[in-house]
Amino acid sequence: MKEEIMRTTKMRSWIIITMLMVCLIGACSWQISREATAEMMKLKELELRGEQLRKAIDETYKKLDDIKELKNMGGGYNIITDVVVKYIPIGTSFDDAEEILQAAGFKVGKRYLDPLLFRHNGTQTIGSYSKINNYKQLIPLFSNTSVGVLLEPKNKDDWSTVHNLEADIGIIYL
Repeated sequence: MKEEIMRTTKMRSWIIITMLMVCLIGACSWQISREATAEMMKLKELELRGEQLRKAIDETYKKLDDIKELKNMGGGYNIITDVVVKYIPIGTSFDDAEEILQAAGFKVGKRYLDPLLFRHNGTQTIGSYSKINNYKQLIPLFSNTSVGVLLEPKNKDDWSTVHNLEADIGIIYL
């Protein structure tokens, strides 16, 4: 009788342990699935913002081109920071900002501290410069329209969020 009670107790223990393991695995799977779904939703949102940014840049380009205000890079810049900041607000994570730019068709540059390039206020340029070079001009021939965005971190050691950004569009002669 003692042996039968011990066998029953062991069997119950194994059943309880098995049930706990199944529950634990199920809970872990649910959490992983939930996190993966949230990550996919975030990526889709960033892609959508990138597509919307590209559309806004295309509209800005067309408007400038239609009124013959598109400047060449040597003759000044068409500043479009106000267009870009709607889709990449200051405080956006740097990684998210670069994802948005990629989704908009930009070639995202490396993050850097440029010891030779200084801003108008005399500070060194720290950032990530991204470009689109696919707006072709028919007249004049051998020209290209470039769109550039400079994302700046808070400082050279803190690339967590975008602290400032500048964007421009203009003609480059080849």
